[in-house]
Amino acid sequence: MRVACLGGGPGGLFLALLLRRIGGHQVDVFDRVAADATYGFGVVLSRMSVARLRSAAKDVIDDVLSQGVAGNRTDSISGAVAQSSGHDFCAVERRAMLRVLRNHAASAGVRISHSCRRDHTDLLNGYDIVVAADGAGSATRTQLANYFRPAIKFGFDPLRLVRSRPAFRVHDISACRRRARTAGCPRLPVFADAEHVSGRGACTGVA
Repeated sequence: MRVACLGGGPGGLFLALLLRRIGGHQVDVFDRVAADATYGFGVVLSRMSVARLRSAAKDVIDDVLSQGVAGNRTDSISGAVAQSSGHDFCAVERRAMLRVLRNHAASAGVRISHSCRRDHTDLLNGYDIVVAADGAGSATRTQLANYFRPAIKFGFDPLRLVRSRPAFRVHDISACRRRARTAGCPRLPVFADAEHVSGRGACTGVA
């Protein structure tokens, strides 16, 4: 198949790479920005995300991770330091990730055009599939909203159940545990600083 990918971000480049590797399809990526320009700061991948991506292209993901840092602990500092381990993650600068993905995609035979604005209507006659990977503010999705009827659903952060700035405020540990389990997070870390907990004293634990 001939595939056109509108957008040269992480999603578009990774898809283009896999289409070349797995199916041997002809893939052209059209990116509206210059090769080393990007929006955003960095990308954080959880342990599960890394495992799933490695199952598709281990060499690529290992190269991406070699450009970043890994950790498994988070610290909350508000008069005292509270440490919570078990949060395995990897973080990499977005431009470094894109460079690695571009290099692997190009090596696989993907053709990448930068500073190139293309519209899906211009490409449909020349390609079997046109992929809209043009980001959160996708012009393609907007143009075809009546056809695809896209919907945006906001996520839910269980940490908001127990956290209030400037510290974790815990009035009833048992109630927090019940609320965390209801939110599907049975091992939610709960930390509190004595000066921010009214009449309860300091507590450090895991719900």
